Amino acid sequence: MEHYYQGDYPTSEEIMRNRLIDGCLDAIRDTGMAKISIRSIAEKTGIARPTVYKHFRNKNDILAAALQREGLSFGLQVADIARHETDIAEKFITGFIYVVDNFAQNPILAQIFAPGSTFLQDVGMKDFTFAEFGQIAFAEAFEANPTLMEQSEEISEHWIRSALSFIAMPGTPRHEADFRGYIKRRLLPGLCLPDSTQ
Repeated sequence: MEHYYQGDYPTSEEIMRNRLIDGCLDAIRDTGMAKISIRSIAEKTGIARPTVYKHFRNKNDILAAALQREGLSFGLQVADIARHETDIAEKFITGFIYVVDNFAQNPILAQIFAPGSTFLQDVGMKDFTFAEFGQIAFAEAFEANPTLMEQSEEISEHWIRSALSFIAMPGTPRHEADFRGYIKRRLLPGLCLPDSTQ
């Protein structure tokens, strides 16, 4: 019995971009983000520098694409953790704690806050697809509540920016119960979840 692929095949442009992103991620793992250059990515992939520039404007452009891919993959991990909660508010709380505790354990994502990193100043979050991350991490919560789905981009942006602030400026450590209470009092109201979920 023959089987045929039913999806869309990637274009040569997509294949090349993905190959360059793979090379960028490998280079970050090897040397850290601070030492990345278009030259190092070209050498890692065996692709000429002029070809790299056909697909990415500059180093920050390819770094943003690489970190976005890694961030969305991390979003799948958040979804696996949040899936165990039945209450929508608890999904957001549990996911938030997971991100704060584990973001810096990811060797790629940790580079954002590495000493000397200027990524947030150079690139910032302007290219990050907040809605896509949220729809991956909290797919079940959004699908169960269409009102939340309509606000997914703003909810996701507020949630992610808040989590990143705790990672960048951790402050005094809290016990998990205290941290959960803080998130429920201070973060959840900003997400504008339906009253029945808080």
